[in-house]
Amino acid sequence: MPAMSRGRRVLMFAMLFGLLAIIVEIGSFFVLWWVYGEIRSPRSFYEEREAIRIALVKRLTTGTDDKTAETMREHLAVEALHPYLGFVVDHDTHGAPDENWGGQGAHAWGLVGELDLPRERDPDRVVVAILGGSVAFLFSLDGAPRLVELLQQDPRYAGKEIEILRLAWGGYKQPQQLMALNYFLTAGAPIDVAVAIDGFNEVALSLVENVEHGVAAIYPRSWPWRVRDLPDPQLRRMIGAAVYHEQARRALSSIFSKGPQSRLYTWNLLWKVLDRRVRILIERAEIRIRRHGGRASEDGQRPYVERGPFQPADTDTALDRIVGQWRRASLAMHDLCEGAGIRYVQFLQPNQYVEGSKPMSAEERAIAWRDDHPYRKAVVLGYPKLLAAGAELLTAGVDFHDLTPLFADVEEPIYADDCCHVNERGNAMLADAIAQALLAD
Repeated sequence: MPAMSRGRRVLMFAMLFGLLAIIVEIGSFFVLWWVYGEIRSPRSFYEEREAIRIALVKRLTTGTDDKTAETMREHLAVEALHPYLGFVVDHDTHGAPDENWGGQGAHAWGLVGELDLPRERDPDRVVVAILGGSVAFLFSLDGAPRLVELLQQDPRYAGKEIEILRLAWGGYKQPQQLMALNYFLTAGAPIDVAVAIDGFNEVALSLVENVEHGVAAIYPRSWPWRVRDLPDPQLRRMIGAAVYHEQARRALSSIFSKGPQSRLYTWNLLWKVLDRRVRILIERAEIRIRRHGGRASEDGQRPYVERGPFQPADTDTALDRIVGQWRRASLAMHDLCEGAGIRYVQFLQPNQYVEGSKPMSAEERAIAWRDDHPYRKAVVLGYPKLLAAGAELLTAGVDFHDLTPLFADVEEPIYADDCCHVNERGNAMLADAIAQALLAD
């Protein structure tokens, strides 16, 4: 039998390859028919790839909605993150006068009032800084005028302008008071007297809103919600993996839509196999992201950006640590003020849940008392520790005053809610107590 010429061999292999390609193409047609349950044209696969590509481009450009974060952003819309104080009032959105803030808005430094810094001390002016949380803030609005009036009746203050510098804000707790004092002194605030009204937020917010939710007690309140839009490194890696696979899927869609081979069922079957593999990788990455959720990692902890130096502990140990932080921050404020020639006076904030601190009528109790209030436990367990730490502060030379008995003989309503805030009469009594302490020798 004569040998087959090279040309005939090439032709035969070409025919066999063509036959094989036809068989594979027919097979691909039936596989896709079986997968989809209907006959699909090559054009329909092209349109599917285009839809995937466009959807991925839009998603990678605009991102996706996070309804939970959006809700919390609305809830915290008044505030903005701050590099030293944790959070302040957002000057851009709340700089206009607000009747709820005594007709004042947020100044550029992030708290309520008018403030132009730096300024030098003036011998004819006494600047009194009020530090603390919401009770201190409301006192600076409602009780400060009476405080100024009482001080000006004393010969040491007579004839001098007394200016209230509001360094308090709702939710502030140590070391935010210490940070605020440092920050505004550094910025050039001419403070002569520093008045701190605190203690309640330290035990109540630190325990109930931080420790019990896996967040370091020393961190500002609601910290996880404030930084939820700032992913931690682990979450960034997860998102990066998902984005990488989404870009790969988009590239596949573009590659398989080019050239005449895009009309072949075999080519479209190969695309479907590869696309499915990449889609599975994307889904796995998204599952990991959802499980992480900006809330807890695989070991059950929040990511570090949310939890900070969190130390799991029983309630009593946690409160010991919280009160220790408060005592050390208070002592640091005293030392800072002493070194700067500032008079420092500290007051333990009164609260209705301190046993025996306020007789309550049925009318006041209906407004100001909840047996199951989460803060009540923190006050009952934490205030004895605050009082013991206050005695240590006195021994260390801090001008410390316990205001928990301030309303012990007051029958009329004082508390305005079931948390801690007081009415006009309560703020006037706070002013009397603070003035008495400031005027003491």
